[in-house]
Amino acid sequence: MKRTGKLCTLFILVMLISVVGFVGDSSLVAQFSGGPVNKTQNIQTFVLNSFEDPAEWRVDFSMYAAKKFNATSKQFEVDRERNTWTNFVGKPWGVAIEGPTNRCLAVKGGFDRKGYNWIEVYPYKTVNGKAEIKPLPMIGKVEAIDVWVWGGNFQWRLELHLLDYLGYKHVIDAGWLNFVGWRNIRLSVPRHIPQGEKYVPRLKTLRFEKFVLLANPGEREDIFYVYFDRMQIQSDVYMERFDGDDLVEQGFKAGWMPKQETLKQ
Repeated sequence: MKRTGKLCTLFILVMLISVVGFVGDSSLVAQFSGGPVNKTQNIQTFVLNSFEDPAEWRVDFSMYAAKKFNATSKQFEVDRERNTWTNFVGKPWGVAIEGPTNRCLAVKGGFDRKGYNWIEVYPYKTVNGKAEIKPLPMIGKVEAIDVWVWGGNFQWRLELHLLDYLGYKHVIDAGWLNFVGWRNIRLSVPRHIPQGEKYVPRLKTLRFEKFVLLANPGEREDIFYVYFDRMQIQSDVYMERFDGDDLVEQGFKAGWMPKQETLKQ
C-alpha cells in the first residue's frame, strides 16, 4: 500500500508539472485557444544566380597556391593556368536552360604542398581598382538554399557564408564533395539566423556572401576542380496585412525606414 501511495503521488506531481509547463507556454496556449499565432506561409522559389557569366565572380586561393616565376617582375606569382575560373557549356540533367549561353561556373585549383588549402568563390564588384565582395540579396524569409555542384570525387568540403541584417556572418556546412558528377545540395537555413525583428518593417533579409572550399589536408595537392550551377532559394514571402501597411513601402521609398526585400519591391 505504501508503494502504491508513493507511485500515485509521483504521478500527480508529473501531471501538475506538465499542466504548468503547458500553461506557461504562451505559444501553445495561443494555438489551442484560437489566439493570434499566425502560421500562414507563401513559399516560393527564386533563382539567386545561374553562374552564366564568370565575370560576375571572383576566386581567391590560399597561400600555397601553385606559383611560377615571372621573368618580367622577377617574382613568383600565382600560376593562373592551375588556379583559375571560367565557364563551360553544360547543365545538370533536368535543369532548365536560361538564356542562350547554357553555361556553368568552373573553378580549378592547384597547390605546391598538401595542407589546409582553401578556395573562396564570391560575387564581386570593383571599387577603386580593387575587387570587393558584392553580396547577393535574398528575397523574403529564406527557408532553404540549394545549388547544383559537380564533384570530381575530391576530398574537399563546401561551406556557404551568409550575412544577416546586422552584418554578422553565418556559416552553413554543405558537406564533402567526394562524389562524381552533378548533385543538388539543399540546405535548410537554421532558425537561429535572424531574419526579422519585432519592429516594423519586421522582415530583415539575408545576403549570400561566398562559397568556401576547404581541402582535407591529406588530399592530393596538385589538382582540384569543381563546377557550380543554378543556386536557388525557397522563401516565405507572405506579408501580413494591417491597417496602415502602405506606409511601410512609402517609408522606405522616402528613406524613413530601412527597405525589406520582398516581392513588393
